[in-house]
Amino acid sequence: MLMLGIWGRTIPMLFEPHSDFANFGHPMILFDPRLSFIGWLVLMIIISPFLQLMTSIFSAFIALKVILKNLKT
Repeated sequence: MLMLGIWGRTIPMLFEPHSDFANFGHPMILFDPRLSFIGWLVLMIIISPFLQLMTSIFSAFIALKVILKNLKT
């Protein structure tokens, strides 16, 4: 929800015909500035928070494994 709050304000730019996507400041990950902007928004709003969640879960799992291993010895 936080990423949607941060990046959600830029979604209306997609519907404005005179938006300058090339100078918005995001990397040109695709060849078209508009497609790059859409890809950047999907990356920032959907994929990035999911990867952060997966990293937190994996780190907690590793930490628990190390703690349990140390308790057994």
